[in-house]
Amino acid sequence: MPVWQSKITAGVTKLSQLEIDVDKDWLGHVIKNLGTPVDANDSLRKSDLDSHATAATGVHGVGSSYIAKTSRSDQLVPLSELVIDADKDWGGHVIKNLGTPTDTGDAIPLGYLKLPYDYIIFEEGGVIKAINSTGGIDFSDGDAFYVFQSVLDKLSGGGGIVLVKRGDYQLSDTLKIGSYTSLIGEGRLTVLRGPGGKPVIQNKDSTNGNVGIKLKGLYLDGNKESYTPSSPTWEDNFSSVLMIKVSHSVFEELWVRGGGMYASGSSDLSSRYNRGCGLMLTDGSSWNKIIKVHAFENDYDGIRIQYKSYSNIVTNCTCEDNKGSGIQVIGWYHSVEADAESMYNVISNNVISNTIDHSQPYVTWTRGIVSHNGKRNIIANNYINNVGKGVLILDYSLSIQVTGNQIINCDSGIEMLNGYPYCQANSLCSNSIILCTYGVLIDDDDYKNWINFNILNACDTGIQLSSPTHDNWVYYNFLKDCTTTINDLGTNNNVYGNVT
Repeated sequence: MPVWQSKITAGVTKLSQLEIDVDKDWLGHVIKNLGTPVDANDSLRKSDLDSHATAATGVHGVGSSYIAKTSRSDQLVPLSELVIDADKDWGGHVIKNLGTPTDTGDAIPLGYLKLPYDYIIFEEGGVIKAINSTGGIDFSDGDAFYVFQSVLDKLSGGGGIVLVKRGDYQLSDTLKIGSYTSLIGEGRLTVLRGPGGKPVIQNKDSTNGNVGIKLKGLYLDGNKESYTPSSPTWEDNFSSVLMIKVSHSVFEELWVRGGGMYASGSSDLSSRYNRGCGLMLTDGSSWNKIIKVHAFENDYDGIRIQYKSYSNIVTNCTCEDNKGSGIQVIGWYHSVEADAESMYNVISNNVISNTIDHSQPYVTWTRGIVSHNGKRNIIANNYINNVGKGVLILDYSLSIQVTGNQIINCDSGIEMLNGYPYCQANSLCSNSIILCTYGVLIDDDDYKNWINFNILNACDTGIQLSSPTHDNWVYYNFLKDCTTTINDLGTNNNVYGNVT
């Protein structure tokens, strides 16, 4: 039996034998909301057919032959070969005057179909245009910032999805993006260039925060080269992407560069705001995902998570040639504040490297990954090469787990350093550290930390416990070809079971 027979009805061998219900489509679904037919090719409503059937002889109007017409040929055609036009019936006649579909069985007019995006932004002949989901142009201007911001403002009530086509868009001001809004580009060739001295993009509500933002497939250039401020203040932020009090958001497949550091005239360069980073999450930004972000050529950190920010994930990112840190998780800076720690963040499977000199004008050494005044953060399975300090645990960091990292050619592979008051109960376990001046360096008044099961190869000093460190556990490490294996200058440290 041909396929079409089994799908229609048993015992029917020709299309001409089919009974037609003009209020149903060819699959038997009811077509609701049909308007009054106006020409011979319009579909009839059931009421039209009923009045036609009961009318007296000679009353039937022009076009009545279409009621009984089922096919232009008696040749049998499998249903799989039929081409379906959503605005035509199975006989090829145009279905006009369709109303808005209300349930799954209703016929759908082509005009009801929508694009999968709320807006598409593109450049055409030097003009930036934004078309809506039904194909109409809502915004068109030579000013890219005006078009982008107009679209984002239009979606600020309930969110939406914006596709940005490939192009190089120069912005005259910082874009502000609201909750539940996605800005999606087509990859590295979708470039948004900031005005310089300001972020390229920032969340809309920095007071109450935003939720559900997504940035993906965009090259975001902070454009630091184009701006020389006269007197920046601590309120200024020169990061390419700045998110304040943002949660449950995703930053994926981004290229972020050009975050600037403008020291001229600044009275407080150490502020947590005026550092020029690639991507900064701050002030309680939590439960966010940073995935496959390439942060490079920023004057401070490539990726920075700071100030009461919890449970963020940074994974599969590449950070290179940043003058501060590749990735930094920090609780506070410049002042001691209770409960300001950043906690439960996971930094894993990232690649961090530099081709620039370790000593930079804004910090005394570059860093791979930093946990600064953090608690219970995890730094795992990262590859770190050619930075000043591979992993730096700093200033009242507690219960940080550093494990499975490969660290090569650094001044210190893993260093624990405190300014206030100490680092305690941190675990440095199962890392591979090669060709570093110090493999592991524990400094200042740090105590009760675990350094175990690490491989240290070809380091000048494998492990050093400086004074006044005390009560640390150093055991079952494997040290090979180190000039000095373990140098214990502290007190009451427990060193045993290491292989040299």
